[in-house]
Amino acid sequence: MFHASGKQSDIDMFKNRTFDIAGAFIVLLVLVYAVSKNFAHFLSRQTWIAILLTIGLLGVCTVIYRLTGFDISWIMVLGTALWAAIDSSKIHLKRYESGISYGPVVVFVGFVFLWFIAFPWYLIVRHKIKTGAAVLKDGATNVAV
Repeated sequence: MFHASGKQSDIDMFKNRTFDIAGAFIVLLVLVYAVSKNFAHFLSRQTWIAILLTIGLLGVCTVIYRLTGFDISWIMVLGTALWAAIDSSKIHLKRYESGISYGPVVVFVGFVFLWFIAFPWYLIVRHKIKTGAAVLKDGATNVAV
C-alpha cells in the first residue's frame, strides 16, 4: 500500500524490516541483560512495566514513522531525557545508591545516548525512591520526596 512495486523497492522493504526486527531483538537482549544482574528484582512487576513501556514507546514511534514517514523517535528521546533530568533533580537522585545516581546533566546525556537502557532503568529507580525502597548513599540525609 505505501511502497512502490518493483524489485528494488521490495529489497529495500525487506532490508528495513530485517533491521527493525534485528534492532528490536538487540534492544530486548540488552534490556534483559542489564536488568537481570539482580534476578530477584528482575521478576518484579515494576521492572516489567518499565520494559514494556519502553518497548511500547519504540513501537509507537515505529508505527508513526511507517505511516507518515516522519521519525518522532528523537523528539521522544529528547523529551523523556529532559523530563528525567528535571525529575532527577526534584527527587534528589544523587542521594541514592544506584548506577544512575548522577546529576541532571549526566542523566540527560545518558538518556540521549543510551535511551533504551536508561529510560526503563530510571523508571525503576524512580519507583524505588517514590515508594521508599531505595537505599541512601552513606552520609545522605533522608528528606521526604
